[in-house]
Amino acid sequence: MPVDAHARDAQPASEPAGADTMRGRLVTLLEEEILKGRLQPGAELDERNLATRFGVSRTPVRQALLQLAAGGLIELRPRQPAVVVALDPYRLTEMFETLAGLESLCAELAARRMTKAELQRLEEIHLSIGTAASAGDTEAYADANLAFHRLVFAASHNEYLAEQTSALRSRLQPYRNWMVQKMNRMLLSHEEHGTVLEALRTGSAVEAGEKMRHHVLGAENITDMILSVRR
Repeated sequence: MPVDAHARDAQPASEPAGADTMRGRLVTLLEEEILKGRLQPGAELDERNLATRFGVSRTPVRQALLQLAAGGLIELRPRQPAVVVALDPYRLTEMFETLAGLESLCAELAARRMTKAELQRLEEIHLSIGTAASAGDTEAYADANLAFHRLVFAASHNEYLAEQTSALRSRLQPYRNWMVQKMNRMLLSHEEHGTVLEALRTGSAVEAGEKMRHHVLGAENITDMILSVRR
């Protein structure tokens, strides 16, 4: 996820050498844990505990949390530990509907614009997803699944659209991971990817968009997942 420019510019000019590197490393590690579902929505991120865990001072931890908050993944609270963002269920529904529309548009454009090299790489990622799904390897699945979607975004050859779609997907990724695991959707999700891939192969823009929208919202009603989150 790109670092918010305002958060970056707000860093003290007098920070010691290497502080940016340490802060960036912590951002990457914590972001990965959130996106892979190891830190679930609502989980607390205590500065002292994180500093001890990573063997650093609290300053780079605090700055890393500021950057994650700027990206919308965590919420900072006065005199309390930060928490992984837990969205209101109705807001969550709206965001998934928006993501479905954006990803659908990415797929439509990709069907018309993607290169042979991009299509070949997407085929390879699809095979990796199938291997992970068959093995029940949730972490490998999450990595390959995200790579599949991000390549479709890039293959739209609309940089602004790709940036906005990727940012929203990152915001929702913990919920996507949770849904896939709780509802055991890895194999079904892989099949849905296959239908998107086939439409991309044939250059069927409308079909690619429809298949991607169906995939993002899930074969089951998205409301089922939202209600499960509320419990």
